[in-house]
Amino acid sequence: MEELEIRKLRKKTLTVVLYEEGNSSTPNRHDDCFNEQADNPMVDMLLNHRPDFVTAGKNCMHGAEGQNVNMEEFKEFGVPLFRLGIPDNARLYMEQEIDDLREEVKELKKELERFLAKDPENAKTYKGQNMKSLIEFYEKEADEKERYMNTEVTARWIAKQIVDLASEVPEKEVTCIHVSFPSLFKELMKVMNEAELVVLPLRANSQMEPDELMH
Repeated sequence: MEELEIRKLRKKTLTVVLYEEGNSSTPNRHDDCFNEQADNPMVDMLLNHRPDFVTAGKNCMHGAEGQNVNMEEFKEFGVPLFRLGIPDNARLYMEQEIDDLREEVKELKKELERFLAKDPENAKTYKGQNMKSLIEFYEKEADEKERYMNTEVTARWIAKQIVDLASEVPEKEVTCIHVSFPSLFKELMKVMNEAELVVLPLRANSQMEPDELMH
């Protein structure tokens, strides 16, 4: 499994324009995000920031009818697009752990149901209480592992992959635009700041908080 380590860039400055998907006058619409339009936020960013590359979460920036935006469309701007996230082998490993916990919960619930069917008063027994506690414990652990995978782990992988891509750019000043889900935006800012990257956050004004402008 690939090691999750965000290495420091040597003799380079990496600026990440962190763009929240849906941050436009038509929230959550990217059906035509690469067409030349006066009010198109993605086109505006490409023209204003002239990035060396653009990155996006694996499920961000869907085109019409839920299809992924065709990467060929980026060639018109001369900017490569990369989809980032947890590698399949790492995700499968973590998902298996979560699935095992969910399966354990399912079996415990069946066992508890059979136990209570014999006598509802069994719910008050040590065994009944213990089974309930175990169910709650495994459910909480599965939920926490899933949240951790979809936030901290995903954010760290994305930051690592952006840094790795930047290391391949010959110029010393590197700019990247990353399109993020709203749910991952703050975590990405945190991880990128910890990695000492220059972060330019672009969020809807109604969701912007003062500390998010600090980088």
